[in-house]
Amino acid sequence: MGDRVTALEASVEEIKGTLGTLVQQMAQLLQRSNSNNTSDPTIVPQPARDESVREASVEASTMNESRLAGKKVKLPLFEGDDPVAWITRAEIYFDVQQTPDEMRVKLSRLSMEGPTIHWFNLLMETEDQLSWEKLKKALIARYGGRRLENPFEELSTLRQTGSVEEFVEAFELLSSQVGRLPEEQYLGYFMSGLKQHIRRRVRTLNPQNRMQLMRMAKDVEDELKEEDDEGERHYDKRRLGRSENGLGSKFRYGSNQAHKEMTRSNSGWSNPSPKAASSGSNAFSTSSLNSTGRKGENDR
Repeated sequence: MGDRVTALEASVEEIKGTLGTLVQQMAQLLQRSNSNNTSDPTIVPQPARDESVREASVEASTMNESRLAGKKVKLPLFEGDDPVAWITRAEIYFDVQQTPDEMRVKLSRLSMEGPTIHWFNLLMETEDQLSWEKLKKALIARYGGRRLENPFEELSTLRQTGSVEEFVEAFELLSSQVGRLPEEQYLGYFMSGLKQHIRRRVRTLNPQNRMQLMRMAKDVEDELKEEDDEGERHYDKRRLGRSENGLGSKFRYGSNQAHKEMTRSNSGWSNPSPKAASSGSNAFSTSSLNSTGRKGENDR
């Protein structure tokens, strides 16, 4: 038993010595490597290499995302409806693709659909140098739209005639054409255009921006509609209650009359009408006179 313990201790000491030697050799190799990297200017330190790799990766990822975004964005087709909306989407496409002005007209020609392509061909024949700006004006003049009119004047005179949602759509169309304005000015334009009963209640809510104002106007419209519906239901209930009360009183009056008639019929007595009573009385008087006359003759 003692010999085994001695042998194990010797083995452990030998392993420790070997590990110590390996550690020293690794330290020497690391020191040589650092000294060589410092003396050679062509060798880039490890942290710098890692940073360069990260920057290159980010740049490549950004370029890939830009290419993918360019592939996903497509120039919309134009079929003659809402030229202002089509122009807005087309300009977004041209900005993303960095399309020069001379190419915008050619690409727009490819997006014409249906009868609009014939109009476009005629426009190119009549216009010697058709630019993108001329094309936008021609589209609005031919297919409608309000972009050429004075948006400030229309925005200040815009009034709600239908639902709040319809008013919001018209307001957004004009607002997109006037550029950036102070938020207070937007609030004033929108508030003044609302219907009076909606405007009074919205003003008490004190909206701070356009989004709040539009949402509050829609909520107030819904609340007022619910109140009107509730009032109509109460009115219908009251009217129905009055009708039921009238029918009930008539029914009770008719029942009393029927009860009286039934009582008279069961007792074997009926109240003759005045005319019948008069006729009966006259007949009785006549028969009495006749009897009296005959009696007098017999007495003689």
